[in-house]
Amino acid sequence: MDAFSVFYMRQTISQVPDELLDAAAIDAAGTLRTFWSVVVPVIRPGLAALAVLTFFNIYNDLVWPIVAVNDPARQTVSVLLAGLATNVTGGSTSSGFDLWGQLMAACTIATIPTVIIFLLVQRHFIKGLLAGSVK
Repeated sequence: MDAFSVFYMRQTISQVPDELLDAAAIDAAGTLRTFWSVVVPVIRPGLAALAVLTFFNIYNDLVWPIVAVNDPARQTVSVLLAGLATNVTGGSTSSGFDLWGQLMAACTIATIPTVIIFLLVQRHFIKGLLAGSVK
């Protein structure tokens, strides 16, 4: 867990109203029950945003997979796209123009998981945006 994640969640949790925590204490809820039943539903949009940002960070990582993975059959999508882009611009083939279509198709396919992840957590973003709009 990096420093951004810790700071982001600390700021998100600090915005939970004290009135909700006091109400849970009056209802004799313990610490774990208060966290699970009161805090987690309130910070769910922040958790969704952090999940998407963390997924994008890991999915787009280039340096660590280049260093750690030696087998070409186990390369990540970012490494494969970087290699394909190098072939297009470096001219490892006689005509680099025929690889542009493959590069664009590969980039389009590589964006599909990110779109799916966003669509799965989209409703949490909408709840977070509308949380303070209605009294």
